[in-house]
Amino acid sequence: MIRVALLSSDEPHARYLEALLAQRFDVRCVVVERGAAKRRRLLTRRRYRDWTAGLYHLARRRLLSRTAYRARYFALAPGASPATCGHTLTDDINAPIVAERLRRAKPDVTVVLNTSIIRTEVLRAAGDTVLNIHGGYLPDYRGRQTMFFPLYENRLDRLGSTIHFVTEKLDAGDIVEVVPVPVRDSDNDETLYCRAERRAIHRLCELLDRLAEGHSLPRAPQDGSGSVYRDRDRTPRHELAVFLKRTLTKGGLANRPLTKGPLTKGPLAKRSLAKLILAACR
Repeated sequence: MIRVALLSSDEPHARYLEALLAQRFDVRCVVVERGAAKRRRLLTRRRYRDWTAGLYHLARRRLLSRTAYRARYFALAPGASPATCGHTLTDDINAPIVAERLRRAKPDVTVVLNTSIIRTEVLRAAGDTVLNIHGGYLPDYRGRQTMFFPLYENRLDRLGSTIHFVTEKLDAGDIVEVVPVPVRDSDNDETLYCRAERRAIHRLCELLDRLAEGHSLPRAPQDGSGSVYRDRDRTPRHELAVFLKRTLTKGGLANRPLTKGPLTKGPLAKRSLAKLILAACR
């Protein structure tokens, strides 16, 4: 049985992943990075725009019941339990205690989910095989909000989660596998994210089973293409455009969007938004 370490956030899908790993592998180390601490670090680093955007999306998710939806979606099955090794809670995934715990655990594989970028000391302590589940389609969509922007840019074929090797550069490691997610008429970015993450979590466990049997993991280098998205890139203006497109598209999200290409390559084009609003008012 392979030894596994898990570095994760305190989100519901991280607990779901932990329980699944604990059922199938020898989980030696679980480190949980507090989400509130990540947000506070934005303030101490004077990244005020990112901090404000984070608060906006936190409020938006709660107001629209997206937070509650994710908690229900990743509720643990009866009898499921976390790893017996216990949790190490940290405000910073790159804290010295994290590297020390990994060195003691000596994992064959370290799995990462929804943490800050892993830096050199922790990455070295994590071992030779460090895998991340990224909630987006690599290499096209790196960073955050990577289920929303394919909807905004009319690229429904670029919806999915990616299992990839971890490097110190954001979402840039070799790709193990892209796990696509089917699109339904009633979907939004939250339902797509949850479904894609769960499919990727189960696929990762299958790949780890094969690794335990002596098979190697596939890996394909990224070509450096694609874009990085941040919380602050998603504004109410972008959300209004997606809402209007869905409202005006017959048959739901699974059909082709109203426009033929992205509304814009940068800030939302006023002309495109005006056309959508006028069409909605007719």
